[in-house]
Amino acid sequence: MAQIVERLRKKIIAAIDDFGMIQNWDKVILATSGGKDSLTLLQLLHWLQKDYRVWDFELKAVYVVPQIPWYKHHWQELKQFFQQQKIDYHILHMQVPEGSKLHQWFAKKRACQRCTYARRISLFKYAEKQWFNKIAYWHHMDDMIDTLFMNIYTWTNLKIMPAVNKLKSGDLTIIRPLAYIREAEIVKYLSHKRFKVFPCGCPVLKYANRLTFRRAIDKLEEQFPWFVERMFRAYQKRLPDDLIVDLSQWNNQ
Repeated sequence: MAQIVERLRKKIIAAIDDFGMIQNWDKVILATSGGKDSLTLLQLLHWLQKDYRVWDFELKAVYVVPQIPWYKHHWQELKQFFQQQKIDYHILHMQVPEGSKLHQWFAKKRACQRCTYARRISLFKYAEKQWFNKIAYWHHMDDMIDTLFMNIYTWTNLKIMPAVNKLKSGDLTIIRPLAYIREAEIVKYLSHKRFKVFPCGCPVLKYANRLTFRRAIDKLEEQFPWFVERMFRAYQKRLPDDLIVDLSQWNNQ
C-alpha cells in the first residue's frame, strides 16, 4: 500500500476517534460535490465502512444539483461513478425559481454564500426526511483555517468551522472527517489513486473570496512553516465564551 493511502487512512481514523464523529448505527450522508476533496472523503469513508469495520454505520453519497441553466453539473458522470464503486447514492435536484434572490445573485457574481446556504437547506431537509443523523462535509484543515481568516476579516469575529457541529434544531450533526488532512495530501492521494474528479461547475466560483484568502495563507506558510497546523491546534484550544473580550466596548475609549 502506498504511504499516502496509509497516512490518510490513519488521519481520518484519528479525527473520527478524537472528535467522536461516528458511532455505531449512525446514518451518514456525505455531501458530494464531485471535486477532489469530496471524492477522497467518499473513498476513505467507504473503506472504513466496508473493510475497517470498527464503526457499523450507513453511508450515502448525495449530490445536490442546482436547477440553473448555466450551471455545469456532473450528476450523470457521478451517477456512473457511484454505481461502479458500488456506493449508495442519491441525486438531489434543487429547484431555483427564476425570480428568486439566488438566481438574481448569480448574475451579480456574488452568489456563493446564498448558493451554499440553499444547497445545505436542501440537504438538511432530505436528511431529516430520510432519517439520517449525520452529514459529512469534505472540508480539510486548509479549508477550516481559510474560513477562520475570512470570518475575522469579513464579519470581524472569531467564528470557526468546527470538526463536529450539532445543529441547534433537529437531530442532525455536521462532521468533517478530513479535519487532520492537508490539501496537498489529498492531491498526492488522487495522483496515486488516479480516479477522475468533476470540478465544481459554478460560473461565479472564480470570483469567490476564499481563493484570495487561500493564496494569502499560502504565502504566510512559505514564511512561517507549519502555519496552518499551528493555527488549527490553536483554535481547538480556544477560550471559553466568558473569557473572550468583547472589543466593541473599547471602541470609544
